[in-house]
Amino acid sequence: MASSRPPTEKVCAIEIGKLCKADPDALPRALADVFMKHGVESSRCQNIGAMVMSLEIP
Repeated sequence: MASSRPPTEKVCAIEIGKLCKADPDALPRALADVFMKHGVESSRCQNIGAMVMSLEIP
């Protein structure tokens, strides 16, 4: 079954998940930089946060 999430958002969620796993005390600025890097609008950030929580990051 194909995911309905845009690929950019999924890639962003994976990168944020890896950042949080590597550095649980990552500054909010570091997270914001990832959103900006992927061109994610602020209105989508909460949805990506939910994706991060549902992902299993190796």
